Amino acid sequence: MLPTGRSSSVAWATKTRREIRETGTADGSVVVVPVGSIEQHGHHLPVATDTLLADAVAHHGAERAGGDVPLLVTPPVWTGFSPHHTSLGGTLTLELEDLLAILEQVADNALENDFDGVCFVNGHGGNASIIDNAVSTVGKSSPR
Repeated sequence: MLPTGRSSSVAWATKTRREIRETGTADGSVVVVPVGSIEQHGHHLPVATDTLLADAVAHHGAERAGGDVPLLVTPPVWTGFSPHHTSLGGTLTLELEDLLAILEQVADNALENDFDGVCFVNGHGGNASIIDNAVSTVGKSSPR
């Protein structure tokens, strides 16, 4: 599940439900959501480059801050908004509204697990405005 050599100390996917809830109920808890894309990156890089980089940055940063802040990193949202890359091959893209809905739902679910905040780590320029919109709407319908 995690790349070889990666610590699972902050990985949501390696935790039990009790461990997730314990982290979430701690004061100042944050869930980190890496957001990437699957698209061409020339002839020399894998199509998951944006996802791999966002995930690596999220985990590295979380592991460095983990002693000071209760946090967990979700598995990455691996597909983003990349319709401008489809003609080049290898692209898997979502519609703008679908990606926004996924980000909102992931964030709202994290808040339902008692986390105090959500941090999106973006690995793809085409996702920026959608993530900005999600940040504006997350938690609006939540009773928190």
